[in-house]
Amino acid sequence: MAVEVQIYAFIGGYIRTLKEKLIQITDKREMGRTHTIPVPFYVIRHGSSLVAFDTGMNARCATDAEAHLGKEILSVPIVPEMKPEEAFEEQIKSRLGIEPKDLNGLILSHGHLDHAGGVHMLADTEVPIFVQRPELKVIEEGQIGYMPGDYGDLKRLHFVPVDGVLDLFGDGTVVAFPMPGHTPGLQSVMVKTEGHRCYVLTSDALDSIEQLEGKIMPWVAWDESKVLQGFHTLDLLKCMGAEIVPHHDPFYWKNRPLAPNPFK
Repeated sequence: MAVEVQIYAFIGGYIRTLKEKLIQITDKREMGRTHTIPVPFYVIRHGSSLVAFDTGMNARCATDAEAHLGKEILSVPIVPEMKPEEAFEEQIKSRLGIEPKDLNGLILSHGHLDHAGGVHMLADTEVPIFVQRPELKVIEEGQIGYMPGDYGDLKRLHFVPVDGVLDLFGDGTVVAFPMPGHTPGLQSVMVKTEGHRCYVLTSDALDSIEQLEGKIMPWVAWDESKVLQGFHTLDLLKCMGAEIVPHHDPFYWKNRPLAPNPFK
């Protein structure tokens, strides 16, 4: 009997920035325009198991963003627009009735502040945090955009380094795979739900549908050639019938069902 697989999506607030701080644009008319983007994260149910994919922004971004992020980040500008109840730990409890310690795992796409904000909630638990090995190295180095407060004491977290593709349950329904480019160890997740519907949760391998159609580079790109390879991978998966879920696209997320309703 096939295991039931469902995706639950959450919007953990928004980030106000400029379009040129998201993607590389050449049209000067687009320069300086404020752009507000959603910050999604997910919980994937596989039978009785629950696995999160990313954790959104830290709860302190709702109460004291300057103290948590620092003036340098805010001046980019990267300005959180977030309510306390939109934090990872608050939403999974209010919408699904679970706490971080109840998870069977966390797949961390990469370590940036709008993806790893709730990782510290897993301190002193047995919850494995699956992260690509090159990304874990950058997290440990604490580069810009990787906020120490999102993690706390790294030794109190149960990181599981991943080298390449990770078939989490061994049945092909939840598969994390490397998509480096934006960062050295970015990973996306492919999820097959009921009826063999296939979704690719891209994280920052793809911010918007516009970006994929135009093969537009992100503003932050560790390796642009690998970003382009990632675009081609997404094109291929799309041709094979997968739905590509762009991470920060406000138009895509406008009418999408959020938890406690299953994503579809």
